[in-house]
Amino acid sequence: LSGSTFRTKPELTWKYLSQIEQSCRGASPSLAHTLVAKAEKRVKGPVTVMTQNIDGLHTRAGSSDVISLHGEIYTLYCDHCGTRRQVDSFQTLEDHFPPECQTCGKPKVRPCVVLFDEYLGDDTVEKYENRLGFTMENSFSQKPEPSAYDVSVCIGTSALFHYVNVAALSGTKTIE
Repeated sequence: LSGSTFRTKPELTWKYLSQIEQSCRGASPSLAHTLVAKAEKRVKGPVTVMTQNIDGLHTRAGSSDVISLHGEIYTLYCDHCGTRRQVDSFQTLEDHFPPECQTCGKPKVRPCVVLFDEYLGDDTVEKYENRLGFTMENSFSQKPEPSAYDVSVCIGTSALFHYVNVAALSGTKTIE
């Protein structure tokens, strides 16, 4: 699933995104999501949860500061007019792929997810930079300044993933 395929064959991309959404539909936060949210409330100071998942389960579990690096499947965005809206599922959309925007009427709606050959959204990058205290652009070319965080805990992913690895590169203790 790539951004270029979405631009040229949106119905094909929606077909596969719908299959991904069907596997997320009705999912509940796991014990791990719940424990992360509970731990967040016990820690003094800021806690930011960064996730590569697009299912929104960290937020539903109660985490209050979540950066969904690859977006959220249940947030829809119109590429034509910029309108965003939340949906509970794609069930009501399945007869109309790609769906039309409720604001402008154009069939330019897509889930707010990062596809292959696309960059992270500007709002995601801004939130990431504000929370971690350095720019994403510089994190690729130079050692980042020390982070505002005392520790980085990686669960379910590798600390080698670039957006997580910058915490370790800045000298932040990293537990994997």
